[in-house]
Amino acid sequence: MSQDNALWERLIGDAIQADKKATELDGPSEAGGAVDEGDGVLRNFDGGWKQWNDFCTRVSSGKATPSCVIDFAYADAGQGPKNLNLNGDKRLLERLYCFHDPQVASASDQLVVVHAHSLVEWGERNKKPVGERLEKITSVNVRHAANSGGGWVQEGSYDSFKLVPGSKKLKSDWQNMWKQKQFQDFSWELSGTSVPLLDKDWQWRYKSVRAVMKEGELLCAQSKKAKDLKTTQQLMRGDVDYEIVGLREDSDAAAVPEEPVASASPCLDPIAAPPSSMIT
Repeated sequence: MSQDNALWERLIGDAIQADKKATELDGPSEAGGAVDEGDGVLRNFDGGWKQWNDFCTRVSSGKATPSCVIDFAYADAGQGPKNLNLNGDKRLLERLYCFHDPQVASASDQLVVVHAHSLVEWGERNKKPVGERLEKITSVNVRHAANSGGGWVQEGSYDSFKLVPGSKKLKSDWQNMWKQKQFQDFSWELSGTSVPLLDKDWQWRYKSVRAVMKEGELLCAQSKKAKDLKTTQQLMRGDVDYEIVGLREDSDAAAVPEEPVASASPCLDPIAAPPSSMIT
């Protein structure tokens, strides 16, 4: 392995490990508390639904655009009595969508990151094309990733804005429902208009969530299999599996910063991706 490619793997691996730790600290709050760290860049969706709806408007108008999509193997690891602590192919697929939102912050400073959890087993994901594998979605949250100068730092899950579900029971008891195989009671599909029965009072939330996710899915639809993407990198670090399944390649996009961030992970700033010759 070349020195450049080894660096590439370390950067993306560190980013995924950081995201894994943040995801496992999933908290009950609807929004975080940190707003500004002194540089004028908003660090989370503390503006609540107005901030989310404004972002959705920019996505629908093409002013905020998806840049990368990456799939994770999510273990729900932890010491709590409810944690599933899944292993290997039994872990669940989590999909992350990165968006450039240049009207709010330069893509070289901040990215919007949408996380979607599903009931798809990691070992079953390749039975369908990348653009069709995300099924039985259970929850979606949104947060920011900020450029710290030495790399990208993603907000922890406590600081993320919980989009769906809205039901307190679904938020707090989904692991028990999973153990009892009550999958239909807390999952939904990206296509159509269905929502979990217990979340019918929050049905209004799903329309905008679906719209944003579908924009990200357009990147995935460009390939039949993840391995068909020239820029796809599938790695395993410890018990963390992930693969890039969608990547924007248009260098003329408005959200592309003037100078790519050399130290950025591709899952957070794909315009800094190395040439395909560096991918093994």
